[in-house]
Amino acid sequence: MREERTGPGLWERALEISREKMKRAIDLLRDGYYEESILQSYTSMFHAARAILFRDNIIEKSHVCVISYLEEMYSPDLGLDMISWLDQNRIERHEVIYGMDQIVKLEEEAQLSKDRCVVFVERITNLLMKNTP
Repeated sequence: MREERTGPGLWERALEISREKMKRAIDLLRDGYYEESILQSYTSMFHAARAILFRDNIIEKSHVCVISYLEEMYSPDLGLDMISWLDQNRIERHEVIYGMDQIVKLEEEAQLSKDRCVVFVERITNLLMKNTP
């Protein structure tokens, strides 16, 4: 990660993308596209997390760096459970894309992933709105 001026409106755009991806995850889950819903849930959470980094003028180098930054700088505000959800969804996403084993309870995993996403994005949005001048 590095500190760098990220430009006006970038964190707001990341949050907007996050909401779009969350809606897509919900729609995909409803329609029975469980793997795709898992992917969109994580992508939504990732963009919400990036919004915090962008607001702080931080550019990430990897998905794991985003999680590390949140742990270091925002665990009191977000709670370690929220940050853990992001990491768990990251791992789930990796398994969906690259794993050779089929997820046994795909529908349940997609539902859990979506539920985490909704809470995470709401918490990030509230944090950004509360702490932004």
